[in-house]
Amino acid sequence: MQTKKTKVTYFLGAGASYPDLPLSGGSNSNTSYGLLHALEITAARLEKLLLEKKVPVNNIEYFEGYVFDFRELAAMAEPFGNVELLAKICSYRDAVKLFKIRKTLTAFFLLEQLFFRKRHNRYINFFNVLQNKGQFPEHVKIISWNWDFQPELAAHVIRCEGFNSSGAFNRNCIPLVTYYPGPGDRNTSPPDDFSMIHVNGIAGVFANTNGKYNNPLIADFREKDDEAIINHIYAVTQSPDGLLTFGWEGKDNSVRYLDLAKKMIIDTHILVVIGYSFPFLNRATDKTLMDVIKANNKLKIYYQDPVRDGSPLRHRFNLNNAVEIRHIKEVEQFFIPDEL
Repeated sequence: MQTKKTKVTYFLGAGASYPDLPLSGGSNSNTSYGLLHALEITAARLEKLLLEKKVPVNNIEYFEGYVFDFRELAAMAEPFGNVELLAKICSYRDAVKLFKIRKTLTAFFLLEQLFFRKRHNRYINFFNVLQNKGQFPEHVKIISWNWDFQPELAAHVIRCEGFNSSGAFNRNCIPLVTYYPGPGDRNTSPPDDFSMIHVNGIAGVFANTNGKYNNPLIADFREKDDEAIINHIYAVTQSPDGLLTFGWEGKDNSVRYLDLAKKMIIDTHILVVIGYSFPFLNRATDKTLMDVIKANNKLKIYYQDPVRDGSPLRHRFNLNNAVEIRHIKEVEQFFIPDEL
């Protein structure tokens, strides 16, 4: 009889994509390379391309808009220290501004990853070590709080993902790491299981108004010229059906992501936390997920962070003393436990 493999769940926070893609914090007036500072830097890079006339003529208006939007968002969020706190106020005071925040963030992450081609090699190395003949282990699950799609891009290097865009969104090449949310018909009829869930959504949309796919992976690897990529990014950001959310909103998409995540992590034996600080704004989502995970009385936690040791988790989530929490200080590569 085949022995059941130990189920390992990864929690990925902003630190998993840092410093290539800052996902939180960072005032635009100090030296910390957080999201607000990154918005300013990207605006300056785009402005430089405009001044040097290195932008396709048909894209000039888009670039000018991104420069303005990135700087505006950085300035508005600076008093709060991060974008999420600004968004939380807008969620009940200004729905139009909240939509603009989502749209601007989506444009930022698409530009950084597709146009400027930011890549984080730790993801590629992680997936390459775990995959076996192009198959990702079924007993490894990933919960990401990040809006970027660095994991998808990394997995795509190992095994390409493809779609047939005629009619329904028929997948003709399954990704190495099945993920949600993503492009195509998984919006209405998601399969029973995934390897990775973005609980805050992702920078992108399921489909544009013409019913064509808007998968960032396809745009990145099939449309090589800058103009095609910028046109793709603009089309995505104009869609009213964006996938980028804030977990604390409790909207339909957020509830769907969380329900799928809870189902995915049942019977977790090993929890590996990478670059996630369990911020107060995410407390409801975190508690829901940890209640599922701590149901296993043989749970073991590895907390990978150069400074934080994970010890506050015991009190915050009422973990029993039998739960071992090990601090992993080395961050050059994503930690892979011996239990795998």
